[in-house]
Amino acid sequence: MIRNWINSMNMTIKTMLIGILCFGVFFQAVFVWLASDKAAFTAGLWIGVGISVFMALHMNMSVENAVERDGEAASGYMRKMYVIRTVLVIALFFAVYFLKLGNVVAVFLGLFTLKLGAYLSVPLKKYIEKRKR
Repeated sequence: MIRNWINSMNMTIKTMLIGILCFGVFFQAVFVWLASDKAAFTAGLWIGVGISVFMALHMNMSVENAVERDGEAASGYMRKMYVIRTVLVIALFFAVYFLKLGNVVAVFLGLFTLKLGAYLSVPLKKYIEKRKR
């Protein structure tokens, strides 16, 4: 079931998820040594990476659903999905802060992997396609 779901994903989202996870591992290896509370940093970082993975998958699903709608309905649908993601991120920041689930700065660093994963997805996709030949 999961294998079929992964195989049904397009290459762009797969490479983006690989990039998110690679940067998560990189940030863990580099920045954990600078944190005073290593457990809180690790928890916060991986909460942020998890949110980034969710957001990438949610954006992918949202775009796929939006292209099946007409112009105005698609625009409204994408705005609604954006608001859902934004509210979720804000709520998780508050949850991490108030429930002391991890380091809030590390959560932000984990969320930043979404952006870096998007930048890495293009060269990674080219590399994978080149290796397939």
